[in-house]
Amino acid sequence: MEKRKAIEQLWQECFGDSETFVRFYFDRKYRDEDALLYEQDGKPTAAFLMLPYTIAWKGQSLKSAYISGACTQANARNQGIMGRLLQRGFQEMAKRGTELSFLIPAEEWLYGYYGKSGYTTVFYRQEEVWEDQTGQNEEAGETAIYTHAGEVPLEEIFPYFEKKLAERDCYVCHPREDFQTILGDLFLSGGKLFVIRREHICGMALAVQEEKGCKVKEICYDMPEDKEKLLHAVAVCWKNRRVVFRGREDKKGMPYGMARLIRVPEALETFARCYPSAEFAVEVEDRLLPGNNGVFYLREGHCTGTGHAVPQKMDVCELTQYLLTYQGICPYMNLMID
Repeated sequence: MEKRKAIEQLWQECFGDSETFVRFYFDRKYRDEDALLYEQDGKPTAAFLMLPYTIAWKGQSLKSAYISGACTQANARNQGIMGRLLQRGFQEMAKRGTELSFLIPAEEWLYGYYGKSGYTTVFYRQEEVWEDQTGQNEEAGETAIYTHAGEVPLEEIFPYFEKKLAERDCYVCHPREDFQTILGDLFLSGGKLFVIRREHICGMALAVQEEKGCKVKEICYDMPEDKEKLLHAVAVCWKNRRVVFRGREDKKGMPYGMARLIRVPEALETFARCYPSAEFAVEVEDRLLPGNNGVFYLREGHCTGTGHAVPQKMDVCELTQYLLTYQGICPYMNLMID
């Protein structure tokens, strides 16, 4: 069976997504070289995609891979298959020069499961509730509403989205093509794009109507009043006074995603460029990627193999947590079509 078709079949069996969504997602995101498939007795048994992304980090770039659609056939679970497939994925990512892997656990218990493979929680999300006090019948005002990808003026909207993301210290980047896929998924699920434009764009929101009410998946704005106008427009559009939206990221929110270092020396060098004044030594232990084991010294914006400081011992999970949350940073990830 063709590799893509086998993984699509496994995906639908495990996640129950519609054929329309699976075809859309695989048409936009799938490449054979980014997919790992495990077969047992000639049948597709477990799989995941390693989608290439860049994480922007204090003006530097971290070459990363997002683990998407990790799944195992129901009657083959609890046999260690996914753990072995993940290790194979780590080795493949390391060959490609990938510095970091990240993922979104589909269920709460999976945080512990992925933790055994060296992942640690570094991404959080906080949902807030906004209630419209102005009345549902009022007009949405100057907010434009888009419902189809073809009508979206990407030449204006995408640069604004990029600019607002760049206000953060550490975040998962979405290139233009990926942003188009995000919008396609939004519209496929009946969602809408809300945009405030005066002389230029000053606010945007991606929202959907769910069983429990309106949900804003992403909101960007210049002024607090623009935020209010966007949320009001969402409430008016779906005649619902209650709107749930994603607030600013911090550790007070719910765990959302995990990360794992893949190439420790390169990641430490990137970290050293981000924080040139940081000076410390670390002895790293990684039982799944022995190439990461060793003692590393950071000083004057570089990572070296020699130094005089006494190294602090860390496993790869502890080091990932230490680097990505250094000085209280909370990395931002959103719109991963999870």
